Amino acid sequence: MVIGLIHTLRRSHPHEMTVDGEPRTLWLLFAGNGRYLPKGFAPTHRPSLDDGLLDVRMIDGAVRFARTRIVLAVLTRTLRWSRVLDARAASQVHVSLPEDQVRISVDGEVRQLPGEFVIRVDRRGLVVYVPDHR
Repeated sequence: MVIGLIHTLRRSHPHEMTVDGEPRTLWLLFAGNGRYLPKGFAPTHRPSLDDGLLDVRMIDGAVRFARTRIVLAVLTRTLRWSRVLDARAASQVHVSLPEDQVRISVDGEVRQLPGEFVIRVDRRGLVVYVPDHR
């Protein structure tokens, strides 16, 4: 994971965008269905898929030496206290970029989206079947 993080950050650059009305410079914006645990860079599980919330994680590109700080925080397992990571839960996230069209990854596939979009949970969009344990 650390090698992938270093490779990605070395070859990429931060992007200017507005998230929920706040201008940001971000290396990464992640929004996943349901809150992930543990808090930090690489969450491993979700206690619930139907809590109606997004797990939002942003890596701040405006902080000096952000790339170095994020890698060191991952290596030392101190990311949850880092000023570089902004992690929160939200019912929706409004994103606006200066471009008319933007390519983003959605469930691992690259998609073309308009430069302004909202990410939200559709509570009716996920059907989960659970076996009866009688």
